[in-house]
Amino acid sequence: MIIHNPSAYHGHKNKRPFFEGWYHKLTTKDNRSLVIIPGIYESGQTNNKTTFVMIFDGSNGNVFFKKYETSEF
Repeated sequence: MIIHNPSAYHGHKNKRPFFEGWYHKLTTKDNRSLVIIPGIYESGQTNNKTTFVMIFDGSNGNVFFKKYETSEF
């Protein structure tokens, strides 16, 4: 399932520095969990912009972090 709602993004209204992310936690019946956080960060001092997806596996503590171009956001 993909949720796509551009009107929910607040970055067009805010000044830098700016961070916005969406925390999604999935939990199975046997209490295993996976956290998925897509987000965007814009630095206040430079033209540094980062769009990313972070995935945290609660069963083993592993973290996956992938940066993307802001044009793909």
